[in-house]
Amino acid sequence: MDIILFRHSIAEKWTEAYDDFSRMLTVKGRKKAQIKACLLRDKLAMYKSVAIWSSPLVRAVQTAKILGENLGCADIEIKDYIASGEISLLCRDLQNTDRELVIVTGHAPYLDIWCERISGEFIKLRKSGYVWISLDELDPPRGKVKQIDNDKD
Repeated sequence: MDIILFRHSIAEKWTEAYDDFSRMLTVKGRKKAQIKACLLRDKLAMYKSVAIWSSPLVRAVQTAKILGENLGCADIEIKDYIASGEISLLCRDLQNTDRELVIVTGHAPYLDIWCERISGEFIKLRKSGYVWISLDELDPPRGKVKQIDNDKD
């Protein structure tokens, strides 16, 4: 089983007058997510069963939908713990899924911390960056980094 930790794409700037939960992707953010999704499409063709799990925050859901549209995976599961960083719930869900690949769209710093806990490598993901980890164990999840795509905006 593999997992891809994918940080949401570029979103509108946060202001006190604007709810952080509702921040949407910018035009540049949508374009960047689209490019990353197209690049991933061929690399993921070998997987017969893919799940996309997303934080409920709008920018993460929008990123997940772009990935799903390009990967032929329309069913996106919203998981509140992705926004709050509860790794124990991620571990539980990884142990209980029958999917060959899980893509998690979420936020810093949680994805960075999860990457370190799972792979032993701390990778500070930029927006639209991802780390692909091949899991050797599920209880608890442990694996090796297979690929990193973490270029600047």
